[in-house]
This record gives sequence, C-alpha cells and structure tokens, in this order.
Amino acid sequence: MPWSRLTEEQSSPEVFKDKRVLVVGIGNTACDISLALTKHASKVYQSYRRGRLMLSRYQDDGLPLDTQFPWPVMRLKYLVDHLAPWLTGALGDKFLVNQMISAAARSEPVEPGMTENDRWKRAEKRVRSDWRLVPCASMGHVPPAIQEEFVPALRRGDVEPVHGFKDFSGASEVLLVDGTILEVDAVIFCTGYNLDFSVMPELEMDGACGMPLRTAGDIYEQRSAADAVTNGLADGGLPQPHIPRLYHMIFPPRFASSVAVLSWMGPLETSWCVSELSSMALAQIWAGEIAVKSGQVSKQGLDGNYRAPARLPSLKEMNAQADSYHAWWRKQWQAERSIHHGYVQGYSFYRFLHEAAGTGLYENLDHIFSTRSWALWWRDRDLWTWLSKGPMNSYSWRLFDTNPRSIPGCGRRTWDGARQAVKDAVSGVRAYVEQPSADYIPV
Repeated sequence: MPWSRLTEEQSSPEVFKDKRVLVVGIGNTACDISLALTKHASKVYQSYRRGRLMLSRYQDDGLPLDTQFPWPVMRLKYLVDHLAPWLTGALGDKFLVNQMISAAARSEPVEPGMTENDRWKRAEKRVRSDWRLVPCASMGHVPPAIQEEFVPALRRGDVEPVHGFKDFSGASEVLLVDGTILEVDAVIFCTGYNLDFSVMPELEMDGACGMPLRTAGDIYEQRSAADAVTNGLADGGLPQPHIPRLYHMIFPPRFASSVAVLSWMGPLETSWCVSELSSMALAQIWAGEIAVKSGQVSKQGLDGNYRAPARLPSLKEMNAQADSYHAWWRKQWQAERSIHHGYVQGYSFYRFLHEAAGTGLYENLDHIFSTRSWALWWRDRDLWTWLSKGPMNSYSWRLFDTNPRSIPGCGRRTWDGARQAVKDAVSGVRAYVEQPSADYIPV
C-alpha cells in the first residue's frame, strides 16, 4: 500500500485483510487500532521506542481501579506532590508498575505446580524484558494507557512488539532504530498531535524561561527558518515547545474578562469532569466580575462573614502565575520530553477551581487528615464516610450551600438531590464489590 494518507473508506479495518501492518505508538489509540487489526491483518507489529504505563480498569478482585481513590486521598497526594515531588513520583510509579505486572499476571496460563508468585515473576519478565513496557515515562508526566486486552494480545502473539520506527527503506520495508528491517504492507502512525492556537492569533505565547514573548499568529502563521534560531534548540536538536500564557490553564491574562480556554489542561483526573468543574469556576468568576462592576456587591462581599465574590486578580498577578507554571513545565520537559502539554500542577490547580466554583469541598473536607475533615466527621458521620471512602464524583460539588443569598459570583446553592446522588454512588460501588458485574471476566 502506498505511503500516503488514507481516506475514510481506506481506513476501515477490512482494508488491511491479510496485510502486514506496523502500528507506530503505544498510547490508547495505537493499542486499540492494533487490537482491531488482529481480526483482519495477517500480522500486526507494534512499534515503540520506550515503554508505557499500561493499567487495567480493574483490580485482581474485579473492582474498578478508579473507585479506590476517594477525593480526600487525591488531595493528600497533591499536597505531598507539592511538598515532596521527589517522593511521590517514585512511590507512585513503583505502585503503578506493580499494578501493571499484576494485571499481566492474570493473563498468564496456570501450569501444574505454579504458584501465584511464579505467575507474577513470569509476568514481570514479560513486562520488563520481552515487551519493554518498562522503563516508561512517569505518571507525573504522562497519564497511563488504560487497556484490558492489549497485554493478553502481546502474550498470545497476536501483536508483536518491535523497536521504534526510524525510516522507510523500500517500497514495502521499514527500518527500526535497532537496525531491524521489517517487510510490511502498511504503516499506521499513532504518534499524537500538536495543539494549535492559531484560531486566536492574539493569544500570547511563551515569554518566560528565556523564551521571547510572541503571539499565536507569529508562531503559527509566520514560521520560518529563523524560528528555530530565535527560540533556541534544546538538547538533541528538539525545538523548545511553545506554551500559551494562561492564568491557571484557563484565562489569557490580557483577555481574561471575555476569553477562556477549557481544552488546554491535561489533568490526572477524568478530563470531562474537570472541564465541567472548570466551567463552574469560569461562570462564578465572570458573574463575580459583573456583580462587582455593576455595584451589586463590593470586592470584599457583603460583610466579613459572607463569601467574597470569585474574581480575577490583577494582570500582573495573572502573568506571574503563568510565568510560574511555564518555569515548572519547562523544567519537567527537560527531564521528560514526552510530558503532555498542559499537564497540570494538581495542588494549586484544583484548589483554585474549587474555590472559584464555590463547591465548599476544601472548606469542609480537604485531605483526609485535616481538621476540616474531622469537623465534618463530627457533624455528619455518614456524609464524611461517603466522601472520604467512596469514589470521586461530581455530585459532591453540589453538596454544600456556599451562597445562601444567591449573590452572583459568591458561591453556589445546594442541589437538593446531591446528598442522595453521592449516597447512591457509594452504594453502587458496594453492590459491585458484593456481586461484580458479569461484564468483568478476568483474562
């Protein structure tokens, strides 16, 4: 098949029937495509230069993994990340690698006399040596791939892992970084994408850590050979990435009163939920700005005991926060070039969102060892149990009445159904523990 971009019809899996296909990449998309191709292609190769944290959605007991990280536990993680990132990064990565090996051990066939420890050791050898899934990027830089069937497919030989793609070496040959030449009929690149802000040419970019302040229009519409010289080349000849100037990943400082970006952030938590929380914070901030400008409320709120309106700080403060993020992100990029653009700093980012959105969670719970958490435990034992031991959910953002007078921008009113919804979410997990879903079949 010619090395060209496929049409929608050509990209159907049936097109690859009895073909030898090389899939380049090891993210969720690459793994999903390889699995789909195993039903049609005669041979599927998976090409990657380094490993990837690859986790099952389930623990060994069949319980969904994401139900094991309640809201206050994650707040504690973000706090420790903030105070001692060198500690949580190593411990967290070790835990996740062990989770990956445990999931792989479930697909190992049981042989006479083989113990669980034997299966685990065999799976560890496959993960580390045969499949080269370790070493891999830290979860502090790149989120794990969530896959159920990919590791079993590797074990069965349905997908053959090979080294990274280097070049095309013939009409039906590719050269890998280890010098291997493969004969293939098609190559599918699943190597990511570049985020483009050219839709807003006025958006300011860079301007910190020695990078000149430019606009998106300068970068995306006037590319030239001088661009690499202007921005400097990083070690290994890689150009320095361009980063938008956004206050807390959302607001362009110069246009913060009318423009917001909700697609730049790369959170560890569920992206759709974080986008919803961000939209709540955005609505409160803009409502607060309008309320103050129209004289409905002062900058300090109604009185000393009432919540002040959510507002944007000065242009200088917003730029300082953007500079701080750029310094952090570029330092991480120097250590790990595959770090996602827009990866968030959990401790400051989530506190900002919840405070602006007026959820009241930090005021009533915070992390699990805080005095606020114990105060809630004393006042409402059931609610404390659901929040501190149950799964994270967006119903909890609507539990606490932080704005009883319904003043624009000063918090939110309680949703009457929030408490029951939180209770039902916890009950659902408990029911799952007692009788796991028939959809879960350990492989």
